[in-house]
Amino acid sequence: MYSLVYKNKKFVAGVIGLVSLAFLLWLLWVGGIGDIANIGQNCVAKVDGSCITLRDYRRELLRYGDLVQNKDMEQLLREQVLESLIVQELLYAKAKKLGFLASNQEVIDLIKSDPSFQENGIFSTSKYKESLARLGLEPTEYEEYIRKILTIQKLLNLVGNAVYLTPKEEEINLLSQSFEISGRLYIINPEDVSVSVSEKEILDFYTQNRENFKREPTKVVRLWIEKDKQKAEEIYRALRNRQEVPNFKEFKLPQQEGEFPAELKGELNRLSPTDPISLVKTGEGYAIVFLFKEETGGYKSLEEVKAQIERTLKEKKAQEQVKSLAEKVKEDLKQGKDVSYKFFEFSKAPAIQLLSVMKLGEKDLFEILLSKEKVFGPYPLLKGYGVLVVQERSKKEIDQKQRTEFIKDLLSLKKDATINYYIESLRKGAKVKINRELIGG
Repeated sequence: MYSLVYKNKKFVAGVIGLVSLAFLLWLLWVGGIGDIANIGQNCVAKVDGSCITLRDYRRELLRYGDLVQNKDMEQLLREQVLESLIVQELLYAKAKKLGFLASNQEVIDLIKSDPSFQENGIFSTSKYKESLARLGLEPTEYEEYIRKILTIQKLLNLVGNAVYLTPKEEEINLLSQSFEISGRLYIINPEDVSVSVSEKEILDFYTQNRENFKREPTKVVRLWIEKDKQKAEEIYRALRNRQEVPNFKEFKLPQQEGEFPAELKGELNRLSPTDPISLVKTGEGYAIVFLFKEETGGYKSLEEVKAQIERTLKEKKAQEQVKSLAEKVKEDLKQGKDVSYKFFEFSKAPAIQLLSVMKLGEKDLFEILLSKEKVFGPYPLLKGYGVLVVQERSKKEIDQKQRTEFIKDLLSLKKDATINYYIESLRKGAKVKINRELIGG
């Protein structure tokens, strides 16, 4: 049903609502644009051969501001940002293939209509260039970004505008809107299932999935920046004499390659275990680059990943067994037995809200609303299964105005769902390679 909250809905809304320079100025305000401009072309992911740069990834992360600093939210946000960039790249490639590439005139018209570039309501070329220059952006770069967003918008409009509601869809959804239900929803999670994993199962998983536990070669590089040449030479000599020198900045490469000064990257290729130190003149003074440690690539040992494998296998087993447990809970409830699983109670809730919690088909919903049974399920939840106990059903009348508004909202939801299905189909057929080392995930 189309009342579900689809995972790409926010992305779709973000693409259709075009980003003006005001957003870029906000990025400058929160800081980090100077760093972003120097990141270069490191690819955090490749989508069918196209590169998503570390610059794009970090620029997108800044949209979430302080949330990225929240340890509970950080990893979730990073994954969401990366996935949205992958989807954006897929949509752009598909739109170009179908001939929807935005024209130069369309790009110009949108930019000229942006108040950020206007003086007294009229587009100003000088203000446009100055505004972008303050952000370290070239006009061609910003214009290509606008072209990309416009191109994606054309494709999404085509998909969304082809959507309509059938009479059957209107009927079932109006039915769910007109009923109110009171009862309980019992929730059975994988955590409710007791499972164990043998040493043999862990070893077999490790052997069969060894490529997933590859360790990339890494370099640990220390960097000192000094304005005074004499001080820089003292540090260089001390390091040559194998003395400890404080006040350095340490980088683990390639994970932190984007943070390492671009002008010094050439020195990294020159350094080796036999010649690990370099003194270089820079624009700010002098840089001492020290290859502190080099670790060869290979595979993580079983002991290193044992806990991770055990957790993965337990989650898989629990997910397989949780439905059987939910079936038993349903039978116990039908027989009037007490069950100890957690539940939430609801009173006179619109039946349509059930669709936002459980994965229900049309037949399931009809049965819940129109049958005389009291216990239903189990139905898949976002995590685990739910068993529904209906204590009371009541029907309310819907006037013409409410009906019209509801059908309008329903059509909008179906458009979002259709776009989401389209995105998922593109995602499944794509070759995506993510550089987890580069993004630290």
